[in-house]
Amino acid sequence: MRILPLTFLFALACTPNGAGPDLKEKQRNGDSGVQTTTNSTTTSSTSPTTDPFNCDEPPTAPPFDTVSYPIQTQEDFDFSLGGYLIYQSGIAVVGTNKLAEETVLSAGTAGDPRGVHGLSDGRIVIMSPWDGAIKIADPSTGGLVVLAGSLNIPNGVEVDMNGRIYFTSYGEVGWTEPDGSANDVIYEWPNSGSSPNGTFLSEDEQRLTVAVPNFNGSTDFVSFDRTGPDTWGEPWVLYTASGFFSTIDGDVCGNIYTVEYNLGKVYRIAQDGTGELLATLDGNGIWGFSAMRFGPGQNDWERDHLYISLRNTKVFDMDIGMTGRRHPTTP
Repeated sequence: MRILPLTFLFALACTPNGAGPDLKEKQRNGDSGVQTTTNSTTTSSTSPTTDPFNCDEPPTAPPFDTVSYPIQTQEDFDFSLGGYLIYQSGIAVVGTNKLAEETVLSAGTAGDPRGVHGLSDGRIVIMSPWDGAIKIADPSTGGLVVLAGSLNIPNGVEVDMNGRIYFTSYGEVGWTEPDGSANDVIYEWPNSGSSPNGTFLSEDEQRLTVAVPNFNGSTDFVSFDRTGPDTWGEPWVLYTASGFFSTIDGDVCGNIYTVEYNLGKVYRIAQDGTGELLATLDGNGIWGFSAMRFGPGQNDWERDHLYISLRNTKVFDMDIGMTGRRHPTTP
């Protein structure tokens, strides 16, 4: 195991309230642009899905019912125990319902973190770019643990069902236990300017996929297959899309969803490397489609709905009709 080049602090600060050129090419779509397929069959789920989607059935086809809520997230958002949609507001992490009624969960955490993620015990992981740290906020105590420091702009974050944290920072992807007892780098890009961002761990937790914007205006979706409890194989390119994509999530069948940052184009990428345009969200001239998550299946945040943020503006709610990957806070 190669230990992360990080400074693990374990200090409790109590508060009062592209893709790298050495990638193994297993790209399956054969070109560099997102492929759009047309399906004349239109179905839509009108109620929350609590059971896993039958992956032998074809995915629900567009168009999808879409509404929006006046929830003004910063770069990222997620869900917490108790069914809050959580995000940074000023220097505090807040939770909200669909009515945009905010509750402060943890004060004094960071400014505009690149990533946030809820843990099953109610704590919240925060990727704090400006001080190069991974932090864990505890809303029950108001405490803030600095889990790891000396990172080069921590970026995306994913959490498995046992609480292990998978993260990206500029030039690398790695993992750490939430108590810092073990950690490792999964991959370091040869070009230190590579900036892997959004991460998705498959339902069976055997594949990790990372969105890696390139310097040529495209984005590689780079996958790693698990080779052992703590080890991962060499990276390979599942798909390359034209445009800048910084966020991904996925359903129980392993399909990956992503949204183009500037244009609001939502795509689904199957595990065979084919892509499909699902929708184009209307940003009314505003850029910044920066995050997406399937709901956790509690407090009206449905597991078969995909929530997409236009930062500082609104959160879109798309009734996808396919169950999202289990969230650590899913009942």
